[in-house]
Amino acid sequence: MLVPGEELELVADELWRTGRPGPKFLEIMRNSGAYTLYDCVIFDSAPFFDTRYTVLSIYASERYVVVLRPSLVDSRRTLRMLKRLMEYAGDFGLSTADYLARFLGVINLARAGTREADALLNLGFKGVSPSRGFNLHKPTRDERRANLEISIDGLRKLISFSDHVLPLKAEISRLEMKDLAKDKEVNEVLNNIWIHASRP
Repeated sequence: MLVPGEELELVADELWRTGRPGPKFLEIMRNSGAYTLYDCVIFDSAPFFDTRYTVLSIYASERYVVVLRPSLVDSRRTLRMLKRLMEYAGDFGLSTADYLARFLGVINLARAGTREADALLNLGFKGVSPSRGFNLHKPTRDERRANLEISIDGLRKLISFSDHVLPLKAEISRLEMKDLAKDKEVNEVLNNIWIHASRP
């Protein structure tokens, strides 16, 4: 797993100046032996909103998972970034549709019993509990919830999403994979990510 940090930022800066940052980064990764040593190489491009490093990591990846919180800020920022990244589709020799098919959205930190949970449930997501009085068949008068639904639904028109969300209580970084598999909601999300990552 390659996590972002000062060294990778410096590499991104240097590669960006070459005029061919993607091919150069891919060459570095291939020469490092990472692709032959491991079945899966993960590029952690947080923050997703740093265009240079994100473009480089996408260039060297076959699949890309975008993790976002169920908030207007995250969904709108993600939409802006995806639109910015679409400018690079031609650099990959892909149509915009094929390029966007590489992405999978995953909703993270979904708090149970909130308007955000209700918005997610109304959009058909699973793995979070509704607020008291939530009615799937009754339109909402809550403007914030309605705006969140519109924003996330707009993202779903661009990229695929895991139909399960990661609840706020999921502590993936602190658990072993075998323990994670016991948590049904987390296991469903991990399965969706695996299916996305391993499809031809």
